[in-house]
Amino acid sequence: MQSIKDIKGRIKSVSETAQITRAMELISASKMQKASVRYNNSREYFDRIRPIVLDIVNNTTFDEPVRYLSVRPGKKAYLVIGSDRGLSGDYNHSIVSFVAEHTDPDAAFLCVGAAIYTAVRSIRTDVTLAECSSEGKLEDARLLAADLMCAFDEGRYTEISVVYTSMVSKSRQSCRSLQLLPIVPEETTDEKKNFEFAPDPKSALESLVPQYVIGLLYGCITAGKYTEHLERMRAMNAATENANALLDELQLNYNKARQEKITTELTELSSGLIDND
Repeated sequence: MQSIKDIKGRIKSVSETAQITRAMELISASKMQKASVRYNNSREYFDRIRPIVLDIVNNTTFDEPVRYLSVRPGKKAYLVIGSDRGLSGDYNHSIVSFVAEHTDPDAAFLCVGAAIYTAVRSIRTDVTLAECSSEGKLEDARLLAADLMCAFDEGRYTEISVVYTSMVSKSRQSCRSLQLLPIVPEETTDEKKNFEFAPDPKSALESLVPQYVIGLLYGCITAGKYTEHLERMRAMNAATENANALLDELQLNYNKARQEKITTELTELSSGLIDND
């Protein structure tokens, strides 16, 4: 059995670790609540603009090519949304596994988050760290959208998709890929809205697409941040519970060690008294 001094040292170390993980859990819970508000707000915006764009794409025949709908051969690009830091359970690991299984290895990868950038670099070659704040603000989505649309217009990327973690429910998340550009017709259960566009659907589409792309990116970023903080909160909660369980075990060992020491001292004292007699 370990000495009393060693056990006391471990109790102190584990106790300090438990305090740190508990504090990190509370911080993640606070950040998750803020991310949840941004996520729900972005969904409301996207749910309004998306049907309009899909109505044009699904129900309009254009007399000439439309740049945002043109499917061209060339280099694909993926915007991979992950985290800046670790200690978030399986969050980054799930994204990397999805990238490994469901993306073109010859594509370009732009990573949002330093930790996911490092992880993706281990399995892909053309990897770049995209500029984005740790909070995932709307301004970040605007800048990313501007850069990606410029690259698409110039032909550097002919297909752009977003890889992010979607909230299925509070107890379940899944990684998915969503094509950003070009916009392709989708089957939808929504009824045709019969929107009227002035001066014409093509002009309306070209005006709406930049806002559509910003809204989609912001929704993916906020969903990723929401999931990240949720996973980190769970991971820190599990770490705190494990630390508390270890503390209980160490406290038991400490009590046993003390009892053995006292028993040994009493035995030695009794033996000394008998010898003196």
